Amino acid sequence: LEAKKRAEAEAKKQAAEEQSRQQQERIAALNEQMEAERQQEEDDKAMRAAIRKIKEAVERRWLKPPSASGGMSCKIQVRTLPGGEVVDVRIIVSSGDAAFDNSADLAVRKASPLPLPSDARLAGKFRSFNFEYKP
Repeated sequence: LEAKKRAEAEAKKQAAEEQSRQQQERIAALNEQMEAERQQEEDDKAMRAAIRKIKEAVERRWLKPPSASGGMSCKIQVRTLPGGEVVDVRIIVSSGDAAFDNSADLAVRKASPLPLPSDARLAGKFRSFNFEYKP
């Protein structure tokens, strides 16, 4: 009878320890998930800021062609070297106006090197990227 009670007590103790271990693992997993979400939010914020800076740099160098009208835009693919130097620019969605598209292409090239994020991991995402140019 005493041995049976000790065995039951030991089984309860092991079950409680297992439950505690599982709970600690769940807490650790939630903390990891929260940290990953916080990092993703920071990365998203930094990426938006970088794109805004790139667009501003391009716009400062843009010369509006006579045919450009309000609301025009084009989608541009840009390839860069690690320091932000532009190596290729392609219009992937035209505005419908060749002069506008060419002026946007030229403005991107003149903005080289582009202002990339200081975090090398994020800057790497700008080795090839698309953005909409809409002055």
